[in-house]
Order: sequence, then C-alpha cells, then structure tokens
Amino acid sequence: MKQYNFLSTLLGLTLLWAGTGCSQEEEMSMISAVHSDFVITVAQEGMSGVYSRAVTDETYTTNFEEGDEIGLFAVKDGRIKDDFNNVKVSLNDGNWKIADKNLLYEEDKESGTVYFAYYPYNSELSITSVESPDFFKGLVSGWTIPADQSTEENFEAADLMTTLEGVSASQNEKGQYTIPLKLAHRMAMAVIELPSIHYNFKNEDVDLNTVPYITKAAGIKFYKGVIDDNNEIKPFLVDDDSYRLIIKPDEEPNVVGVANSQQYKLQTVVAAGKYKHFEVGGGRVEKEYLLEIGDYYCSDGSLIKPADLTDTNRKNIIGVVYWVGNAQPSVLYAEEISEEIDVLKADFPNCVHGLVYTVDIANESAKNVVRIFNTTNDLFPTYIEPLGLSKLFFWENGKSLAKSYGHLVGYNNMKALMTINERTKEPGSSDGALFNAAANTDMLDVYTPFINKVCAPSMTTGWYLPSLMEMKILFDNKMVINQSLLNISCPLLWANPFELEEGTYVWWTSTDRGSKAMFHADGSGSEFTVPDGGAEKKKKGYYRFSLVF
Repeated sequence: MKQYNFLSTLLGLTLLWAGTGCSQEEEMSMISAVHSDFVITVAQEGMSGVYSRAVTDETYTTNFEEGDEIGLFAVKDGRIKDDFNNVKVSLNDGNWKIADKNLLYEEDKESGTVYFAYYPYNSELSITSVESPDFFKGLVSGWTIPADQSTEENFEAADLMTTLEGVSASQNEKGQYTIPLKLAHRMAMAVIELPSIHYNFKNEDVDLNTVPYITKAAGIKFYKGVIDDNNEIKPFLVDDDSYRLIIKPDEEPNVVGVANSQQYKLQTVVAAGKYKHFEVGGGRVEKEYLLEIGDYYCSDGSLIKPADLTDTNRKNIIGVVYWVGNAQPSVLYAEEISEEIDVLKADFPNCVHGLVYTVDIANESAKNVVRIFNTTNDLFPTYIEPLGLSKLFFWENGKSLAKSYGHLVGYNNMKALMTINERTKEPGSSDGALFNAAANTDMLDVYTPFINKVCAPSMTTGWYLPSLMEMKILFDNKMVINQSLLNISCPLLWANPFELEEGTYVWWTSTDRGSKAMFHADGSGSEFTVPDGGAEKKKKGYYRFSLVF
C-alpha cells in the first residue's frame, strides 16, 4: 500500500463575487491548475431597484491571506469519515496545509472519497449526516450574520464560502495527490455608495487639487428594519469610501440608512454569491468649483456659493470661508517653520484647501462671556522647554506682535495651549493649570459645548481659537464675510450681541502676550486695533472659532 503526503499543495484561490465559472476555468487542465492560481471569474448580472444600478466595470475579489483557515470533510459511501471530519487547513507560506500532519493519503482506502470544504473554519461545527446535493445545506440555512461587520475580521467572519459539490483527489505529474477545491460565496453582499461630492477646484492662482477634496454624508447609521438602537448594523467601510455588508441571499435585506436627517432604504433582493451596488442619494457627484472668500461651509464639508442659497441648504451652514489655499505654517513660512514643528501638517496633512470661520458666536449668553484662563500669573513660554514642547510646536507667543500680527498659526497655538494644560495638571485633579472650570469659568466652558453642538466635518481640523494673524485676515475681508453672514441672519464680525458695555469685554485670540495677558483684536471699526499690551487673561471675552479644511 503506497502512502503519500496527503496535501502537498492545495490550490491558491482567488474568488470573485460570484456566480458561475467562465471559459477560462473550463479550459484549465487539472495538472496545470495545481501550479497556478485557480481563478473563478464571474459574469455579473444587471441590478434593479430604486437606489441601485448595474456595475459592469468593477470586480469584488476575495483573496485568501496568510493564516486563513478552512474546514475540510471527507465523504465515502455516503458517510463522513471519522478521521476526516472538519479538519483544519491553514494557509501558511503561500501553501494550504493540513494542521494534523499524521493524516496521510492512502490510495487503497481513499478510492471513491470526495471532499467538501468551507470558510471560515469553526472548530465547533458538527455535521453528522450527508445531505445531497448540497453537503452544506444546513450550515447555509442556519448561518448567522453578525450585526457588526465594521472590522475586516468581522466582515470576513460573516462571509460564508463552501464548495458546491464534492471533489476527488487527483495525482499530478510529480506523483502528488491534490484536492482542487473551488469555494463559492453562499451569502450575498450589498455595496453601498453614499452621497459624495468630489470637488475639482478651478482656482488658477493656487493649486487646490493636489490633495482631493471629497465630502460625504456625515453621521451615517444603518439599521435592520426598524430604526432603533437595538437594530443597528455596522457595515465595513473600505478605502473607496463605500460600505460593504454581507446579507442573506434571496431575502429582502430591509436595510435602512440614516444620514443628515434623510433615510435611504435598500430593499432589492440579492442572489447568493452575488453583490449589488446601491447608490443612495445620488451617489458620487463630480463638481467644478471656484473656491472664494465668502463661500459657505456646511456640516458635511460641502460648499455653497452665496448666490446658490436656498431655504434648504442654508440649514446646513456652519461657517464662512475666509482664506483660500494651504495654511500649513511650514508651507507659508518655510524659512522659519520646519515640518518637524508644523503640527497642522503632522495632524492633518490633507487639510490644504482653506480656512473657515464659524457663523455663530460660541458664547450662549452674557454670563457666558468669560475670561480665557483661570490664571493670570503663569508665563506660558516657561513651560515650553521643561515640557519638551519646543520640538513639537512653533512658539512665537509671549512677544510683542501688535504691529506684525505674527504668523497664521491658530491651530498650532490652540494645540500647544491645550497640551500645556494637560501636562500641568495637578496629581489627582481634573483641572489643569490653564483651564479650571472649578474656579469661575474660562474658555473651555464655551469651547466644549460649542464643538459638541456645532460638529466639524471629519475631514477638517475641528474648531480652534484663531491666532492674531487670522483675525487680521478676517478684518481685511470683513466686507465680503459680513455680507455672507448678513445673508443668513448670523452675527457680523466683532458683533456684541449681548450689548455689553464698551471696554468690559474683548475678542480673544490664541496668541499669548505674556505672563498676565493674551492678545485680543478689535475690528469692529474702520481700523484693526490690537493693544500692544494685550488684555489680562481674566478679562471677559467673546469667542468665535475657526477650522482648516
């Protein structure tokens, strides 16, 4: 009786979302298949439905990766062999190998044996009888799809694949016995493309297209049937910004997507081993756009021209553009600021298109017009070297900048101050040396509620307190910006909505003046006024925040 290594080479598998094989597969001989990837190609059917379209230019490929595991069954004379019941086979070093090295192929005993395989491997799977013609009928019908497919691991665990028929081992020209397994997807898949705008900026004086600017629906959530937290499902977000969701085949998926107060329903039935591409809310849109100061910036990152205002789109506006171009300090001030201390570029390298100023004043009432920090004695620059922050941030604060206005470094300043605050907390205290809500109120009592209420899009830096230079840029463009604010009935620049007595308040910046003062700027008149001495940090002030996109 001859004995051979049971499985010296199991076929490398590349599977497509799937139906039947093509002519390439039919023309392959068994021997040639042993030494090459066995490819299953698919003729994708057209798709129908209110929110779907046929996809003919894409393939969705499943590639097995190192460490993947399948389960293997051997059946002879209508019974599962006791020593070959749910055997684990792993992909190691590019080859599929049986975990149990004691399993050998015995030619005399294996005659008439056929093999069935499935993925992903489950050590607890028990199949006690052979169903014909579908060996895995019970596994497929009872397959549970997890609600959370948001990670690659969870998504793959939901994607059941099996052989559709038993295959026999065959001997190749080297005398090795191989099992040519072909796995097919037994579930279905929905590919969901949300509304998105891909901007092609037409600006000739500045290149805004080096880094693509793409906006998409924010805060999307998916539900199975009824919109309820208990019914939430989480698809897998892939690199092309589409979502993939494994669903039961031949059943109405009954998936509801909710974004920006709009609902999208996916109800088209998808057959086993196939996918359908659903475009919701119009899907991808290519848009030519000339970006200008005074344009409106929306909660999903989209842009609106003042001339295109409607009662509907104005509800989504959160800011006004006041600078067009790359605001990264190492780009603007290359001779003074290196990339090593350009925290904006380090944190948000793709934010190179412009600056936005919020349309709302962050202070919610006259009582909320507050000081900036709880202390007036700390000289912030004294923290820079001891905390090692000079290697992280550009620090011009503490200098007299009333005439030069410094650099456009609001994001840098805000993060530096917040970092100092975090690193100077007293042990056991939740309050820092700069911000201390327990002792009266300060900027964080305004900032924190604001950023939770007016959420910045994920492709931006988020809100920060502008630097002195940014306030100067706002003043220089005050006429255009104020007109945009007036159009939507929002407070104008340097407004005093609570009618506080003149001299009792300031407009804060993130630029530090010294041990007792921060710079503030007044642009309410015909001139931009910056007191050289700044204002004491305990002085009451208004706040209006900025972001980079």
